Parts: sequence; C-alpha cells; structure tokens
Amino acid sequence: MLRCNNNTGLCTTLVKRPDNTICPGGRCQSGECKTKHPLFTSCPAHTNTCKVLLYDPVNGTCTNEVKKLERTTCPGGTCKTGVCRAAAQCPTECPTHEDVCKAWECNLATGACTVEVIKPDKTSCNASGVNGTCRNGSCISNARDLCANMICQPHKELCKAWVCDADTGSCTIEANKPDKSPCTGWELGGGCCLGGACLAVDPPVSGPCMTYVWNKTICAFTPKPEPVGKTCDGGVCNSAGACIPFRDPCANTTCPPHKDVCKAWKCDANTSNCTIVVNKPDKSPCNQEGDGTCCIAGECLAAMPPAPGPCMTHVWNQSICGFTPKPENDGKICNASGIINGTCNNGSCISNLRPGPCTNTICPPHKELCKAWVCNADTGSCTIEVNKPDKSPCTGMELGGGCCFAGACLAIDPPVSGPCMTNAWDPATCSWRQVNKPDKSPCPGFESGGCCVAGGCLAVDPPVSGPCMTNAWDPATCTWALAKPKPDGTSCSGGICTAGVCGPTPKCPSPCPVWECNNSTNQCSREVTKPDKSPCTGFESGGCCFAGACLAIDPPVSGPCMTNAWDPATCTWAVAKPVPDGKLCSDGNTCTAGDACKAGTCTGNATAADGTQCTSGGCIGTCNNSKCGQPMMCP
Repeated sequence: MLRCNNNTGLCTTLVKRPDNTICPGGRCQSGECKTKHPLFTSCPAHTNTCKVLLYDPVNGTCTNEVKKLERTTCPGGTCKTGVCRAAAQCPTECPTHEDVCKAWECNLATGACTVEVIKPDKTSCNASGVNGTCRNGSCISNARDLCANMICQPHKELCKAWVCDADTGSCTIEANKPDKSPCTGWELGGGCCLGGACLAVDPPVSGPCMTYVWNKTICAFTPKPEPVGKTCDGGVCNSAGACIPFRDPCANTTCPPHKDVCKAWKCDANTSNCTIVVNKPDKSPCNQEGDGTCCIAGECLAAMPPAPGPCMTHVWNQSICGFTPKPENDGKICNASGIINGTCNNGSCISNLRPGPCTNTICPPHKELCKAWVCNADTGSCTIEVNKPDKSPCTGMELGGGCCFAGACLAIDPPVSGPCMTNAWDPATCSWRQVNKPDKSPCPGFESGGCCVAGGCLAVDPPVSGPCMTNAWDPATCTWALAKPKPDGTSCSGGICTAGVCGPTPKCPSPCPVWECNNSTNQCSREVTKPDKSPCTGFESGGCCFAGACLAIDPPVSGPCMTNAWDPATCTWAVAKPVPDGKLCSDGNTCTAGDACKAGTCTGNATAADGTQCTSGGCIGTCNNSKCGQPMMCP
C-alpha cells in the first residue's frame, strides 16, 4: 500500500500491509496475499498459564507461542518471563517519589517498593512553584503542552489509532489498539484486534443443548446451555449443556396398596420412592359395605338404588359404580296405576284387558298416599279403589322414610346409629341402611380423644406426659400430638418445671450469666457456656460467642464508597451502605480525574482523551474509552 511521504506531501512511499490484513480470498503475509489456509480460528489454552497459543495463518496451526505480559495474574502469583512466580506481599501504599512526575510501585517479585514508574502525561504537577503537567516523567509548563486539546482522527485500519506527538502537536504516531478490542466486518461471528490486526473468531460447533454467544468484553464466544429439561435427541438437557438419555425414575418402582381403600401411593420422580398419597379416581369401587359403594374425593361412600317399579328392579354394576335397570321376566303378573293383574313386558306393566271402555282412561291420583283409583271395565269410570303394592314409597312422614303396607303409609323410624354410623333411606327395600363413618373421624364420649374405626368409637389414651409436659389432641389426624415441655418456671408438685422435668425450686443468686444452679446444693457451681452468637466484647470490630469462646467477626470488604455497621442482635455485619455522594475517593484508573463517590461506587467525573498516556501495573500505555489499554513500555 502507499503511504504519505512527509518530505513531499505525496503518497509515493510503498509499504507492506501488516500481516493478517484481509486481502481478496485470504490474508496478507510478508506483503503477499496468502490463501492456503482458512482464516483465524480459536486456539486451545496453553498448558503454561503464562503463555498463549496464537493461530498461524501460514501453516494453518496454533503453533505461535507468545508469553503473557509481565505481572499478568496467574494461579498463586504473577507471570515473569513466561513463568508463573509466587507473588510477594506488598505494602498497602508505597512512599512518595521525590520527583513529582514519578511514583514508586511495589515489585511483586520482592514485595518492596522499588519499581519506579512515570506518571501519566497531562498529570497536574507543580515544580519549583510552576504549575504544569507531566510529560515523559518531567513537569512541563502548561504553556508548552502542544497536545492539550488535540483530538486525533480515526485510523482507516480497524485495529490501529493515531496518537498525538507531544513534540510537534500533530497526530503522526501510529499505535495498535489494545488486544481484544472488538472490530467489525466478519460474517462468521466476532472479530478482535490482536497485534494491530483484525482477526476473525469462529464460534465453536453448537449442540442440541449448548449454544455460543459472542462476548465482546473478552473477545471470545462463551457457552450458553439450553434450559435444563429441554428435550433433545432421545433425551433431555442437563445443567452442563449435555444431552443425556431420558430415564423414567419410577419405571421399576411398584407401589404397595394404601391402607385406605380410596387412596393410593404414587412414586415420587425426585426420589423413586412411593411417598405421594393420591385419591383413587372417582367412582372406583371400594367394597367397604359390599355392593353399592364408590370412591368419591378419596372417601368410600354408599350409593342408593332408584325406586323399583312393578316390572323393573335395579342391580349394582361394579364396572360403572352405579345401579343399572334389570327388567322382570316377561309375563310376570303385575299391578300398576290403572292396571290390575297385568303382565310384565320388557320392564313395563301391560294391561291384559281387551280394548274397551277403559282403554284410554287415565285415573286421577287418590287422596290417600297408599291407595289408587282403577278404571271399572263395565262403566269406563275410575270407581274401583285398590291398595298400592306393599313397600311402595310414600312421602310426608316427619321421621324419615315411609312405605305402603295394606294401603296405609307407615313411618319407618331410623335406627339408633351411634356416633360412628349414619343412616340412609333405601326405597328399594323400604328400610334404613346403616353406613360407617370414615375411619379416624372424631367421636365424642371420651375425656381424652376418640376415633371411629369400622363403625365403632374407640378411645385413644394420651401418652404419659408427667407434670411438666403437655399433650394436645389433634382431631385432624385422630392422634395425640407430641408432648411438649411446659415453660420453665411453671409450678409443679414440690418445685418448678425445668426443661420438662419437675425439680426443687432453686435458691441461686440472680442472675447467673455463666453459671448454672446445682439443684442438689442450691448453689451456682456448674459453669455453662453462653448460647452461640451471644455478643462479646474485646474486639474493635465485632465479636460473638461460639462454643464458649469469644471470636472476632471481621467486616466484609466494602470499598471506599461503602460503610459497614455491626448488628449485635444477629451477631453479623449489616449490609454495607453507600457513603454520601461527593466524598473524595480513588478508582485506581489513571484515565479518569475528579474521582468521587456516587451511589456507593467510586467514579471519575472527567476522562482523558483516547491516546493519552497512562500507567497500569507499572507499565506505560494509552487511554482508550477511559481505560488504560495496551502497555507500550514497562520499566
């Protein structure tokens, strides 16, 4: 490519483009467009934590081994000449340098403040009474700062930038953007600056349970697992983003029958154990009383048959948990309203009379509940009074059920059912039917507690609790709840209650903060420990009792803009609170100025222009987006 000749002002100087610059069909290598191998791809991590592998587009392999920057953090220390060395303990602050534009920093290898660094250019300084700004480690008068208000134009290369030359005040210094700065123009995903070149980063191959998203902060694709339980090829996704075969945890579990006939045990998929109680489906047969019982909402209830007819009865059908009609045999003699000595035909009572005066006659109801009018075949009028069939139901009885007997409606009194029985009227048999109440139903008549079992009321005696224990009857479960100690100090025969035991009244002095009374001697003679988390003194921060010892509780690290407060009630440090906005602080960033607290965070109110020199970790770099970027020089 051509570059401007500063002597002539013309673009006549031919220079090679940087390696890995995009060219038609490939990348630039030593001034030539190479197309032999694919574009940049991700490389695996180096086995040495202080080295990285870079892709070599010439041979298509990750063989370029590069040492990480000095003082890069590694497990247990920092990198030095490509080796992870243990970090030395550094002091909190280093002493002030005698030169106003220089500073002492800690040497991580020795733990001493022996590293001399140059303060960032444009740092305010005062030397010999003259106000100025630091430049290359010297305090220069502000009048000589040629780059004070210079804003350089963007570079045409995505990963390069123009920097102002402090000697000329012109943007003539070409610098690489910090590595991992995002760059655009890639179709296959993300792009990052590395060594001043924009390199493509291809995403890893996604799976049914794992996708990858571009993270421009670290200039890499980060994994994003699909939701746990999402179906995949023949299985489900787990939390690690893998597709595992689906297995029914209850496939080989057979639950035993439940003691209640209308309930069942169900397998818990979380434990593969039968621990879930469910109701059997409504209308499931339960056979508690023989024919005519069904499960409804988990209870076994009796079903009553419909009223029979002269030619129709009803039988219990266990498959549908209900009664189904059953016609009497055809030809059976029957009597019905207006029919005397008829015959049954397909469940209906048919008159045997030939067509005559009563063929279309419908007689009115009789005023007597158990009598009926029948048509007189000689006259065609309803003048014959007959009795209804015995056991025909009749209404109007105050005491419950009623049945016809010899033309009279007789009341059938319900039997005495007891506290664990109920009565139900059965019109099919013209009688009362007794049904047991559900087991464990509470029943009266006992001072302690009583429960229904198979229709009988049984007493449930409370456990022996003693004078300092209490029992409570639980009617919901028909059991006695676990006995609980009465409050300490409750009077009992011969003394007071202590931890559920009746003992003599102590005569110890009060209070006994760390001694316990010996009831046999009535003296405070046994030392006891205070409860854990009891507050104790002797520490500047906070202290609590644990196993009889007073331990210090250090406050959490809260930062320069947060405060901590000790809560003796809970023996913990309360949640850190922000200090008032405007309090001066230091955010540790040399690319910002006027640092002050705001909403608990230390932030700079002014930022240096991109390209301004800065220091980070003892190295000199340039500001980029208010952060100290790629180091250019390390002392």
